[in-house]
Amino acid sequence: MWAFVQFRETDSSGSVGSLTSAPFTITAHDQLVVGIRSQFGGGSVSPTSLTDSLGNTYHHINASTNPFLFGGECNDLYYCEDCIGGTGTITVTFPSTSAYAAILFGEWSGIALSGSLDASQTPSGTGSGQPSIPITTLAADDLIIGMLLTATGPSVTASTLTDRSGSFLGGYGVFGDFEKTPAGTFTATTTSSGSAAWNGLVAAFKIAGGGPPPPTAPRSAVCVSQ
Repeated sequence: MWAFVQFRETDSSGSVGSLTSAPFTITAHDQLVVGIRSQFGGGSVSPTSLTDSLGNTYHHINASTNPFLFGGECNDLYYCEDCIGGTGTITVTFPSTSAYAAILFGEWSGIALSGSLDASQTPSGTGSGQPSIPITTLAADDLIIGMLLTATGPSVTASTLTDRSGSFLGGYGVFGDFEKTPAGTFTATTTSSGSAAWNGLVAAFKIAGGGPPPPTAPRSAVCVSQ
């Protein structure tokens, strides 16, 4: 069974080329899911690297870019599975100066130690409604993790996710989780005061001991005892 452990957020005070989180402590073998926020005036400023001082390996899931969100917003989602435990920091480096940047991450226990990513989605919108992101899982009991931002705030709340951030960015975003049982389609949504530009990143992770159901055996190979 998975369990939420902690959420942390580090924001830049202005324009930066790189950003390092405040020190944090994680438990060995837990999973970290990291969201990166950066703002741009022209091209995307998705990170060129994300590392931590503990020597963990981070996998990039996806990116969502919206030129109409906060003057140009680029969001990226990463994960580290079977993490090395200890106290350390996360550092993200950008290819060019970001007008603003933030590192957001959550820690969960009970996630598969390898091959944990099951599915992901990264839509965005412009004045077409509030974030509503469907994702279809293959494994039962997946942990769904979503990071959603909208320019309509500061009273954004998670309608389907359990928000672990306390409404980051002063109430314009949510970073939360949900358990999908059984496998199937789940829609991550938020509730705000109206429609505006938005970004969303959602990923599904298999729990420890979980995975897709085994293939059904041919009828001729099934033996039934009475």
